[in-house]
Amino acid sequence: MKLTLEQAYMSMFYYLNRIWDKVKDDKTIYNIDDFGAFMGGINPFLFKGSMSADPAAWEDWISCVNKIESNNSGEIMLTSVEVFDCMISFIKFYIDDMNFNLNWLIEFIYREKNICKKDNIIDEWMKNILR
Repeated sequence: MKLTLEQAYMSMFYYLNRIWDKVKDDKTIYNIDDFGAFMGGINPFLFKGSMSADPAAWEDWISCVNKIESNNSGEIMLTSVEVFDCMISFIKFYIDDMNFNLNWLIEFIYREKNICKKDNIIDEWMKNILR
């Protein structure tokens, strides 16, 4: 199963939103506000006709996808592994270039992936997006 750029973005958003719902009230996470600001910026539902509340976030996503997937012929379709790698690259971009304190989020995602004992944790959210 492969996803378009938009489906992959939505899949990432739904997955990260599920994490947000789990941790938003956790006072032990240092600077949870950065995660809230990050989620607000990438939210595809805040403004009609936009893939993200912050239009630059969509461009950042495309840039991260282009680092992972170099298919220049036609529409880009991503596997679950590629979506996962793009998501990690996207979060790292916000850590490195935008100074968001989200290192804990990457650790959380990898820990969750290992607990699930799945090669492709994104497969489940991919199914949700294709319903």
